[in-house]
Amino acid sequence: MTHLIPFIITLPLIFSIFSFIFKRFSKISMLIFSFLWFVLCLNLFLQILVENKIVYNFAGYLAPLGIEFIAFKINSLILLFSSFILFMVVLYAFFYLKKEKEFLFFPLIGFLASGLAILFLSNDIFNIYVGLEILSLSAVSLTALGANKNSIKAAIKYLFASLLASGFYLFAVVLIYTNYSTLSIEMLSLIIKDDEITHLAFIFIVLCFAIKTALFPFHYWLADAHSNALTPVSALLSAIVIKTTIYLILFFSYKVFIFDYEIKTIIGYLALVAIFYGGIKAIFCEQLKLLIAYSTISQIGYLFVVFILLSNEALYASIFVLISHMFAKAGLFLVAGIMIIVASSKEISQLKGISSVLPLSIFSLSLSSITLIGFPPTLGFSSKWYYLQESLKSSEWILFIALLCGTFFTAFYLFKLIIITLMQKEQTKDFVKPKEYNFTILQNIAFILSLSSVLLGFFSANMIEMIGW
Repeated sequence: MTHLIPFIITLPLIFSIFSFIFKRFSKISMLIFSFLWFVLCLNLFLQILVENKIVYNFAGYLAPLGIEFIAFKINSLILLFSSFILFMVVLYAFFYLKKEKEFLFFPLIGFLASGLAILFLSNDIFNIYVGLEILSLSAVSLTALGANKNSIKAAIKYLFASLLASGFYLFAVVLIYTNYSTLSIEMLSLIIKDDEITHLAFIFIVLCFAIKTALFPFHYWLADAHSNALTPVSALLSAIVIKTTIYLILFFSYKVFIFDYEIKTIIGYLALVAIFYGGIKAIFCEQLKLLIAYSTISQIGYLFVVFILLSNEALYASIFVLISHMFAKAGLFLVAGIMIIVASSKEISQLKGISSVLPLSIFSLSLSSITLIGFPPTLGFSSKWYYLQESLKSSEWILFIALLCGTFFTAFYLFKLIIITLMQKEQTKDFVKPKEYNFTILQNIAFILSLSSVLLGFFSANMIEMIGW
């Protein structure tokens, strides 16, 4: 069982190559893979609950000569949630995608999964760069699968942003290795010094993750990419891909660069701007997926305000936002895909009365909404409760007001969306369920993810015990 880590990393690559070679079996093979990968991640997490930490040295070579992977409670938990969401999205895509999109979508999912595993489990700063490249190139390629002018344009914009960010990270790796002669994160955490080179390296790492996460003002690529990609891709980008880099910046900040750098405060206050900017843009959006995309930009702000407070309770809040947002946004995007098919339109105004034909989808939309708004007993509520308490303790009144205003914005645009779907159907508008889609399965998948975003709130106390490095 101690050798689960190499299987979790390499299994996605094996299935991806198989899917490329044997195109006829790509759908079923990747569905099998995503389930097996989820089972492996579940087994790893269960093993971590017993052993607390598992260290695996690739090919048997110890660090610093070899590449080291470490699994502990928090990274194995988030990897488990990521694998479950990926499995559900692949299952959704199995019944959603048309044949011409299948050939590339399913193999690319395997590369995406391998990149995720490397990023969550690696204990080597250069190996994280490798994982970032695998993840980014897979995500960009998936974005381009829409194969229309808007999706290609969005993918190119996403590509340039990713390349720039990766360049910043690679430069940081060079600075760190020059200064400390090691790439091991565990070793760096023991010998790190608060000097100018280290400070500069951290600035470049923050720039990398801020761009890849689309923190304001580096958000310019996200709205186009998330709104123009195929629906399963939008769900993966919002629920998993950007969460990986958010996790990494929290990991580096609390594990390695533990000094009170000014850049952390700057990022924290940029996050406040993101809450307002994304919320206001979402309020005035006229297209469904674009509204959800701008909502993501706003919610990203809640993840980064942890750097204003820098307390353990603020870290709990940030992790809670990360996890609840994963499930809520996956459910939202999958529901959006269903509604767009039935309404034959991306316009929110064309969704009036759609609840009459998609009641389960609207219920799922409501479940995700109460998580994002922060109603009890969701993780969204737990996170905001911790943030508000810490902001009062620290007399951070600007943060306190921003959190309340952000909650109001979120409630406004999500309730507006729900109300429109519940309004009386226009006589001239017919909603059609195309026979080539199995709407029962599609709606149930979205419902499971949205319901999970609510139910996880009951386990917040258990999760606190797992947060830390």
